[in-house]
Amino acid sequence: MILMDASMYVEVSFSLTSSAAVLEWDYLFLWSNAMDYKQKAIDHFSRDRFSIETTGVKIEKVEENYCLCSLAIEDKHLNANDFVMGGAIFTLADYAFGVAANSPEENCVTLSSTMNFMRPTKGPVLYAEAKCVKNGRTIAFFDVTVTEPDGKVIASAQISGFRAAK
Repeated sequence: MILMDASMYVEVSFSLTSSAAVLEWDYLFLWSNAMDYKQKAIDHFSRDRFSIETTGVKIEKVEENYCLCSLAIEDKHLNANDFVMGGAIFTLADYAFGVAANSPEENCVTLSSTMNFMRPTKGPVLYAEAKCVKNGRTIAFFDVTVTEPDGKVIASAQISGFRAAK
């Protein structure tokens, strides 16, 4: 059996009488679910009008407990000094956290967040990458890094989330 990136193909071969066939089918099922993370996140978070419509955050990549989002900087994102406003950067980071923390489960909300701004930026695009540090039963911890396209770190956030009852 060969499992490839979602943009590639899958080759699966097994015998229906083999217990390994069940295992291989489970891997194929998990892989196909992973392909759906981005679309599920886009569908679920389409109701977040502030982040999407007002701010313009875009989901780039989603995996289980991971997300990469982008924000194309416009004049509306700039402060009085013509740098990207801290609130726009925080919105990007918080949104990336929200998508990551709710992939695959959709019941996590921000509990606490700390953001450190490391340098001013004018864009033209910012990226926020959210990675799970610890995923507990009711509390999840994530690191979110906001960067420019060249990889320069603009801000770093530590965000914890609470898994609310559905």
